Amino acid sequence: MKFWLNFAGCCNNSGTTAPLSDAGNRGKVLHQNTMKAISEVETPFLGEPGCLGDNGGLRVERTSSNLSIESLAGAAQPRSPAFSLLELLVVMAVIAIMLALLLPAITGFNRTAGRRGAVNTLMNTFEQARVAALEAGRPVYVVFRRRVFPEPDAIMVFRQPEDTTVANWRYEQLTKWVKLPKTVLLHKPGAGESILSDSLIATDEFDVSRVPNPPLLASDDRPLKVLTFNESGGVSFPSDKAYRKLIITEGVRDSSGTEALVGTKGIGGFEIISLSRSTGRSQLDVTTIQ
Repeated sequence: MKFWLNFAGCCNNSGTTAPLSDAGNRGKVLHQNTMKAISEVETPFLGEPGCLGDNGGLRVERTSSNLSIESLAGAAQPRSPAFSLLELLVVMAVIAIMLALLLPAITGFNRTAGRRGAVNTLMNTFEQARVAALEAGRPVYVVFRRRVFPEPDAIMVFRQPEDTTVANWRYEQLTKWVKLPKTVLLHKPGAGESILSDSLIATDEFDVSRVPNPPLLASDDRPLKVLTFNESGGVSFPSDKAYRKLIITEGVRDSSGTEALVGTKGIGGFEIISLSRSTGRSQLDVTTIQ
């Protein structure tokens, strides 16, 4: 809205300015007409701007007949930003689609990481056993334990004592059970050979009765599987190259020994560790077999 005030006079009907009689009357008339104009602010005034009306010294003109006090108050307070329900639903749908697309990749990565972690654990344990045999100059045995799900497969390391001439001598236990992740298996292949093959018997190589405080090594009545490092750090058992390898995969095993494998295609389902007979060192041969 706009206000035009003229303290020198007012406009008559013809548009000419008429002087006021004295300063006191001008102030009184100005006050009265100001209050009247403010009270009638919603009423549009028709006439020419820049001239005072007949009511004595004040002219009020509204620039828009639709302007109101409520609209001015609303313009002074901007609306706070927010999301509509439809926008929230669209965002949630996009997030759900992205998670669905990423889930297979994340699952495959976790499986591969679990196998690789088990491989590192086994190879480190083999190296420690080899070094222990070299340092002591006595055979060191790595015993493999294949369990029924949900109990994990594990390995343990023993060393022959310095004096084996005494009666009732016992092996020296060098480690506790080194457990693998629950879904990682020491795999016994249906075809081919490995340290875990049924045709490889270690009864004469390692005497379970001489284990101190027996940790249930043969609780499932299966033949015991052993890897032996000799005094020079090489592998003395198994001696055949075809058996000096260990296969690691993912899956579960039931009480009959049957293994249900998972993730065997597309993401490298098997890891194969082989050992050198002369040096006893282990290496990862391949990461995927069909």
